[in-house]
Amino acid sequence: MHSLRQRILLSAQAVVVVVALSGIGACGRSGVTTTLTAPVHDTATPFAKGGKKNPPPPPAGGVRLQTFAVTPTSVGGGNPATGSGHLQSPAPTGGAVVTVTSSDAAVHVPASVDVAAGVRDFTFSITTIPVATNHTATVTAGSGGTSLSATLTLVAPALSSVALAPASITAGGTSAGTITLTSPAVAPGAVVTLSSSAPASAGVPASVSIAAGATSATFTVTTPVSAVASSAIITASYNGVSRTATLAVAASDPCKSMNGLGGDVVLTGQKVPQFRTGRLRIDLIGDVPLGWIDKMGACTATAVPAVTIISGTADVTISGTTTSVTSAGGPLTFGALTVPVPLEAGTVLATDAAGDKMQVIWPVLAGLPAAPPTIRVNLASWSAAVTAGIQLDATMSFVARGPDGSTATFTAHGTNMVVPTFVP
Repeated sequence: MHSLRQRILLSAQAVVVVVALSGIGACGRSGVTTTLTAPVHDTATPFAKGGKKNPPPPPAGGVRLQTFAVTPTSVGGGNPATGSGHLQSPAPTGGAVVTVTSSDAAVHVPASVDVAAGVRDFTFSITTIPVATNHTATVTAGSGGTSLSATLTLVAPALSSVALAPASITAGGTSAGTITLTSPAVAPGAVVTLSSSAPASAGVPASVSIAAGATSATFTVTTPVSAVASSAIITASYNGVSRTATLAVAASDPCKSMNGLGGDVVLTGQKVPQFRTGRLRIDLIGDVPLGWIDKMGACTATAVPAVTIISGTADVTISGTTTSVTSAGGPLTFGALTVPVPLEAGTVLATDAAGDKMQVIWPVLAGLPAAPPTIRVNLASWSAAVTAGIQLDATMSFVARGPDGSTATFTAHGTNMVVPTFVP
């Protein structure tokens, strides 16, 4: 009888133990080989303390995904988002590759993301393009035979706000309006309608266009000069959404600004009151609409006026012709008109080299009853064509400058004024 010469060893994998028996066996046979199979254990992963095995190695193809998300879950088309995930175990030597796909052409993702060895977390950038309507895209990440998906909703552009800068102006000034969308406009652009609750006080265009790919556009709010304060609500509307902004409009104040205050004088009177030696006087009486020249009288009542009249011109012609009767044979130009003046109270006066004088007279400042102001020119000399009974035309103009540096030009035109009898 022969005994078993070899011990059966256990290994990490299934093994076939061949026991060779020498001599004649129990059944009387020689040369018999017996095959035995034993259970296996993973020799690459020995038992841990406490009798528990360590986790199995990563499956072929990479490490499995544990979590995946997209943040934020909703963006305006054209705005970015971020994808992020977590692997079940650190990436092995050589790293791991996470594949990424998007179900929507408007959502752009990288084809894959590399995860460095020993790292479990990964992130990547998601870019989007503007969309005309809301819709949802699915972003999928895959690794180690697993895949996880997250949704990203693309939102069509909507009206976010309308803003005015400045939000408070003086009548006659302008304000810049800005329309803003929540996301870039889709081609060919977005047309936002505009309206004003007080178009006579604050005017806006009927609409403003935002170019494709842009999120904002500007427009101008215009206001006419006004003797009274007002306000207006500016409304912008797009795709059923409206936004508003309020513009406060202060009354125009000639003592602060000349913006928008110029214009043609509406005459209430015109005459040649004096024709005598050394003086041919022509008066044009009236004011521009809203009476701004008269209001300027309050700005000139001091020795250092808030408003200065920086220049003036005068031209007197024979009616119906372009023939000037001034000694210069054409328009007279005057330098800065100053206050106060030594000759007549309540006047602004300048004298040219020939002795011609130009004045702006406020009756109240001159101690006279309230009446429209007068623009006057006194010619020191004139052509011989001027005789009693002849008719004259006159154009007088002056430029005023406010304390803020703004200027305004006021012009008066008189026609067919009869020259009185000459008085020596």
